[in-house]
Amino acid sequence: MKPVATVVDAGAAAPAGDDVCLQIGVKIAEIIIAATADPTQKAAYEQDRTKLVKRFSENCTNEKWPDATRTCFLAAKTPAEIEVCSRALVKTQPATPPPSAPPSGSGSAVH
Repeated sequence: MKPVATVVDAGAAAPAGDDVCLQIGVKIAEIIIAATADPTQKAAYEQDRTKLVKRFSENCTNEKWPDATRTCFLAAKTPAEIEVCSRALVKTQPATPPPSAPPSGSGSAVH
């Protein structure tokens, strides 16, 4: 009998379900906010953090992102790595736009 691993690392498959999509939403929002240099824009993102998390989480859930894409986003640490994951998502779902940060300079553009 194989032991069951309880820790998921970057090389492991992402678990399925809404919980992992919520984790992805939180992670993407954190990376976007941390990478924003402009103090005004960063404050706007901080204020809209809940909306950002909800948007990315719902995209993941509703579009049924593949496990490989989920794993990619969970392992991401920079905006560039998020972009790589987004490109992979576009290849698997060409009719669906990839997740992206709200346009810079637009204030609160997340709906």
